[in-house]
Amino acid sequence: MSFNIRLFPTYMTLIRLDFWMPVFFLYFLTLFDLNRVLQLEAIYYAAVVLLEVPSGYVSDRFGRKITLVIASIAGAFSGLIFATNNTFGWFVAAQILYAVFMAFNSGSDTSLLYDSLKSEGREKEILAIEADAHSKAFFFGAIASVVAGLAAYYGGFRAAYFLSGIAYSAAALIVCRFTEPPQTGKAPESNFFDQIGTCFAALRNQALLWVFLYYVGRTIFEHIPYEFFQPYVKTIVPPAWLAIISGTHLAVTKLFSSAMANKAKKIVERWGTTAVLLFTNTVITALILIMGLWFHPIVLVLLLARNVAHGLGESVMNAAIHPRIDSGIRATYLSLQSLAGRLSFAGTLALIALFSGDDSEPRILSKILLTMGAFSIAWVIGLKMAIPKELEDTN
Repeated sequence: MSFNIRLFPTYMTLIRLDFWMPVFFLYFLTLFDLNRVLQLEAIYYAAVVLLEVPSGYVSDRFGRKITLVIASIAGAFSGLIFATNNTFGWFVAAQILYAVFMAFNSGSDTSLLYDSLKSEGREKEILAIEADAHSKAFFFGAIASVVAGLAAYYGGFRAAYFLSGIAYSAAALIVCRFTEPPQTGKAPESNFFDQIGTCFAALRNQALLWVFLYYVGRTIFEHIPYEFFQPYVKTIVPPAWLAIISGTHLAVTKLFSSAMANKAKKIVERWGTTAVLLFTNTVITALILIMGLWFHPIVLVLLLARNVAHGLGESVMNAAIHPRIDSGIRATYLSLQSLAGRLSFAGTLALIALFSGDDSEPRILSKILLTMGAFSIAWVIGLKMAIPKELEDTN
C-alpha cells in the first residue's frame, strides 16, 4: 500500500499531461470540416456518459487496479492513434478510447488512494496527499501546455498527441505495479442496478446529499468561464493574438490552480469544509458576473482564478465524501455524481442555445453570462442555507 500512496501523485500527474488540449481543435480542422469535428466531439461526450457509471461499478466489483490499467492503456492507444492516423474512422476509435480513459479513471483513482490509506490506518491523510497530487498535476499540466505549443510549432499538431500517448503509457506502467487495496464495509452488489440503488440510498445521508448538490452546481457553473472564454477573448483582442493568449492563459491558470491545491489542507483547517466549498462557488459566480458586465483585458487577469473550484475544491470535496461511503460502492457513487454533473451541464448548454436569441455576439454573450451569474448566486445562497449540521460540526 505504501507504493500506491507514494506513486499516486506521479500517476495523477501523468494522466493529466494533456499536451493535446491547446491544439486539438486546430488539429482536427486541418483534417476534417467543422461538421465532422463537431461529430467527433459529440461521439466522445456520448461515450463518456454511457461509460461513466458502468466503469465505477467495474472498479467496485472487480478492483481499482484493473480499472485503472484499462483506463491508462486506452489513453495511451488513443494518443498514439491520433498521432499516427488521419481518417475519420480511426479518429472515432481514438475518441471512444479517450472516453474509456476518462470514465475508467473517474472515481477509481481517488478510491484507490483512499482504500490504500485506510488499509494502513492513514485515511485522515487523504486531503493532504490528494491535494498534493492535484497541485503537481496542475503544475506539470501548465508546463505541458507550453511544451505542446512548441511541439506543434516544430513537429506539427501530431507531436502533441504523441507526447500525451507517451505520458499515458508511463501511467500504465506505474499502475501495473500498484497493489489492489482491500475493501472495507459492505461488499459491492452482484447486480449492477442493485449497486445503483445502494448509491442512491447513500444520499439519505444529509452531508453526502449536500456535497452531491454542491458538485452538480459546481460542474455547471465552473464550466461557464471555460466554455465562453474564447468568445469573450475574441471581443477584446485582435484575432492574430487569440491562439497565443488562450494557450498562455491556460498555462498560467493551471499554475494558479496548482498553488491553490497546495494550500487546500491549511485553508480547510482554518475555514472548514463547507466554507471552502462555498468560497469556490462564490469565486466562480463573481467571475461569471464580471465577464457579463465588463469586456476588458483586466478581466483576463481575474480569469486566472477560473479553475479555483477544481484546484481547491476537488480534494476538499473528496475528503468529505470518502469517510461516508463504503468501499463497495465508492467508485460507482463518485461516477454517478460525475454523471449527474455532466448531464446537468449538457442540459444547461441546451437551454442556453435555446434562449440565447439573435442579437449581436457581445450582447448575447453578456446576456448569457449575467443570466448564469444570477442562477449561480441563487445556487450559492441555497447551499449556504441548506448546510447540514453534520458538516457544520466539522468546521
